[in-house]
Amino acid sequence: MEKEKYKLIGILNVFDITPEFVYPVFEYDSRYYVQDRLSTKKIDAFELITKENFINNIQPLYKYYLTLPSRKYTYYVDDDVIVGFQLSENELFIGTKEEFIEYSEQIRVEDEFMKVELPYVVKKMKLERGEK
Repeated sequence: MEKEKYKLIGILNVFDITPEFVYPVFEYDSRYYVQDRLSTKKIDAFELITKENFINNIQPLYKYYLTLPSRKYTYYVDDDVIVGFQLSENELFIGTKEEFIEYSEQIRVEDEFMKVELPYVVKKMKLERGEK
């Protein structure tokens, strides 16, 4: 039996602010999904987006200058968890946690909250992979 293919098609920025971590959005069978929010290393499942206001706020990838290190657009259960980070109104990163850790060292954020949040999230990602 062939695995279900989820195509990366856009993002959902729930708070509509930047810079901000965003949900990568996938399409499968003409419905929209996000990766399981409890997954830490591998995608355990995809969660169906059912709220109409979320569906209406999905932003297609083509709207952004996209940093997509792996150039991957098709995902499956058991693939590495991916991170979405919207740096500005038109700049977007989508990649694995490893790729995000590397990316985070190259960017500058001016937002005071994100100056604290970003290092915290990166530290948590490093701990998940066994680093200190």
